[in-house]
Amino acid sequence: MARRANMQTVVVLAMFLLGASLGDPDSRRLYDDLLEKGYSKLARPVRNSSHPVRVSFGLRFTQLIDVDEKNEIMTTNMWAVQEWTDSNLVWTPAEYGGLDVLYVPADHIWLPDVVLSNSADGQYDMADKTPAIVTYEGRVRWTPPAIFRSICNMDVEFFPFDEQVDMQHIWHKTPNDTHTLDEERIDVGIDMQMFIPSQEWDVLAVPAQRNTKTYPCCAEPYPDVTFNITLRRKTLFYTFNIILPCVCINMLTLTCFYVPCDCHEKISICITILLSLSMFQLLLLDLVPGTSMKTPLLGKYILFTLIILCGSIFCSVISLNVHYRGNKVGVMGKFTKWFFLEMLAKVLCIRLPSPAAHDEYMHNHWVPPWRHSADISRPSLTKLCRKGSKIKTAMRRYTAEQVDEQYPGFSISPAFLEAAEKCAECDRLIEHPTTYKAMDGITFIATHHIDAYFAKHMKNDWICMAMVVDRFLLWIYLTLTLVCTLVILLSAPSLFDTRQGFGVN
Repeated sequence: MARRANMQTVVVLAMFLLGASLGDPDSRRLYDDLLEKGYSKLARPVRNSSHPVRVSFGLRFTQLIDVDEKNEIMTTNMWAVQEWTDSNLVWTPAEYGGLDVLYVPADHIWLPDVVLSNSADGQYDMADKTPAIVTYEGRVRWTPPAIFRSICNMDVEFFPFDEQVDMQHIWHKTPNDTHTLDEERIDVGIDMQMFIPSQEWDVLAVPAQRNTKTYPCCAEPYPDVTFNITLRRKTLFYTFNIILPCVCINMLTLTCFYVPCDCHEKISICITILLSLSMFQLLLLDLVPGTSMKTPLLGKYILFTLIILCGSIFCSVISLNVHYRGNKVGVMGKFTKWFFLEMLAKVLCIRLPSPAAHDEYMHNHWVPPWRHSADISRPSLTKLCRKGSKIKTAMRRYTAEQVDEQYPGFSISPAFLEAAEKCAECDRLIEHPTTYKAMDGITFIATHHIDAYFAKHMKNDWICMAMVVDRFLLWIYLTLTLVCTLVILLSAPSLFDTRQGFGVN
């Protein structure tokens, strides 16, 4: 059974090959009568040389292969639909067995001299391997496929939210004004029924415009048809892979302002974020079109992000400078203290310790214990100075007002006065060197605590000022970032274009 089936297959194949080799006799006879008996594909197919050859030309868009912004080349897959009437290819169907359609190789008949004038690869003519369909009335329809690589003027100002208008100039290379088209402009000049939607671009409009140009070299006009293909880039890829990471890196800079100035990593965090954005920018060089005519929108935003990061480092340096000034600069001026610690702190809603609370805290924690004793009174000081001893000579240098003025908070307790009176009665004990050293030590300790109190007070003022400056620069940075981001990204007109592309459901 298998052998018999194989024999039947061989017989059917042989009959098919024999029929193909012999062909349709009516078609062969018609082909010989039309093309082998005086037909010339070089002559225009008209009865009268003054009559024009009306050619209907159209494109059938099947696929957008590539749009190269860097080299300004668009690659498309098209079918060039051409129709015209050839008066030399007319026959009567009854004389040829009712045959009304004939398939003829395109290189055997007259073809319009139509080329893509803005071709990028030097292939201007279309392939003539596709057969032409000829009807008995002489109507010829030829639809060759073509891969068009056309030169386009790319505008990347709003990349990646850009729209491109790419032109394909179909030019008649023979200077003859008798080749005409019926309409001057068609709104939908390209057949989009077979279009396969692109993953990167939306095709918004495909108008066609007929033009007639006269060049300095020739007096005859050259007709051409310009197909304008309006493309809009799909931004989902660029939004998730470029714009959102840049925005996140930019927002990450806000954490630098919340790092306390006492932390020594404040500058390191800013520099680390700046380096990460710089490395990210190097990875985007292949995605951003390289052009010197206009700066792309994405390039503007990345440059703005770099500048704002450098500004955050500058702001951090200012905050650290103010924070670590302490008592090296001196007492803060009255206007500066009022402007930053009172007025600006209230505007920025920063709660700072009040001066009264600060003085009370310093009084309870930093003033020596003898502050709570009785102050030096003039009778006690007079009583102590009556003693004819060296203590009297030492204490004569000070009055109650001088003690209060030079050492606020320092006072002598009654126990000390009593001890001094007892020491006055004993010249040997009074003249002992330890007494002088004790008084010098007490004076040094009091002076040290008072100086530390004022130094701490001045340092706290500068620390509070650094907090206010840091918060003020944070709001400036945040406002500038939000405003510039919205202005840069929302300046693209395509974001407000609601037209739907061809082939999009």
